[in-house]
Amino acid sequence: MELFLLVILTFFVDEIDTCFSVSSWAKSRFDLQNIVQIISNIVRILVVVALFSILQPNVAFVGLGTLLAAIISLIGDLFFGEY
Repeated sequence: MELFLLVILTFFVDEIDTCFSVSSWAKSRFDLQNIVQIISNIVRILVVVALFSILQPNVAFVGLGTLLAAIISLIGDLFFGEY
């Protein structure tokens, strides 16, 4: 049940993020978009691996890693939206 809640929250964060990632798309700053995607993928992997190694494995950790990666992506698009 926690996994579904986290995935729904991730969906809403991604929908908000879409509005802010348009500016780098319009300016053809694909390098900045890729930097944000790389960082968010690394965060997703590190969170899942860290939680699986520290705590007893749970599928909800995958949802948590995805949500944190979406939040990092939103922050990155907000920051790089100015450039």
